[in-house]
Amino acid sequence: QEIDIACLQVLYNLQAKRSHCYTFMKVLYDTGLRYNDVLLCFNTYVSGDSFIVQPSKYNNARVISLSSIPVIFQEFVKGYDSLYFRISYQSLIRSLSQCSSYSTLKIGKKSVLLHLFRHNYMKKLFLAGKSLSEIALITGEKHISSVNSYVFSSIYTK
Repeated sequence: QEIDIACLQVLYNLQAKRSHCYTFMKVLYDTGLRYNDVLLCFNTYVSGDSFIVQPSKYNNARVISLSSIPVIFQEFVKGYDSLYFRISYQSLIRSLSQCSSYSTLKIGKKSVLLHLFRHNYMKKLFLAGKSLSEIALITGEKHISSVNSYVFSSIYTK
């Protein structure tokens, strides 16, 4: 729960200051996607209320409901607005570094970057009663061991 609180504090801090970064990170929070996966969502095939995300890593594709992402980001997915291509990874990291709740988080010896939202998403699924194999299917992970490392990782404040 500490991780979710930190994520929500980051989103709250960004909402007023950097709305485009907020929307991008809200998508990460709501879906557990990676940064590059989000960029691959631009102008993707939308069928009914969902779209398919082709993964940027060696994972499986996954289906995401349009209703699970902010309306403004739906325009990006449908190809109407390419604004999110202009948000660099570094600008998101700079935005995060300005959030005090975020800057002290660590996984082992590493600082937590945007991947915090993926960890948080999988931990929330697990706490909601999903099995590791269900989480793998939802998140597109090919290996249960990867899901296990996300769900049971220790994220702490330094």
